[in-house]
This record gives sequence, structure tokens and C-alpha cells, in this order.
Amino acid sequence: MQIEYSDDMATYLNAADVVVSRCGATALHEIAALKKRAVFIPLPKGTSRGDQVENAAVAKKHGGIILEQPKLSPENLLSAISLAEKPMTPICENPNEKLLKLILEKAK
Repeated sequence: MQIEYSDDMATYLNAADVVVSRCGATALHEIAALKKRAVFIPLPKGTSRGDQVENAAVAKKHGGIILEQPKLSPENLLSAISLAEKPMTPICENPNEKLLKLILEKAK
């Protein structure tokens, strides 16, 4: 199912078996935190600031499959989806504990 826009992405992400997404930092972290199988299609450097290409390296390190936009075709997308066999690993383990520790350190 393709979702153009929704205010309720959490519902769709939770229901998804595999997520196909651009590679913005927020999307990357949300998908990894939910441990979803994922294919990322980062915007090329000429189209964006280049951050999505950098984020793609992080996504790959955590189990995401990267499909570069110039190689995007129906066949390559299906192939990339079939390669997304394992869920991503979270980029930040125990984020709540780390945030609490940081807040307490700064509050001293």
C-alpha cells in the first residue's frame, strides 16, 4: 500500500512488514527504532543537501537496504525489498535512559 501523506504515520509504520522510504534522519531513526525491514531510496546530493546520502550509510550499517535513485526501477525495487530479510537494529539503544542521564548531568 502506498501512503501519500498521513498525520498518523505511527499506525502505518507499526502495521508495515517492509518500509520503503527516503532517507531523512527522522524517518531513518523511527524505522530503525521500530525494528522494521526497510529499503531506503536517498535523494541524491544534487537534489538535496547530501544528508540523505550520509544517512544511507547509517541505515546500511543498521540493516537497511539502500537503492540509489538512479537505479530505481520496478524490478530493482522488488529485488531490494526481497533483500530486506532482517529487521533493522536501533541506532540508539536505550535512548530514554541516555536522555535522562544527560538531563541529570546538565542539571547539576
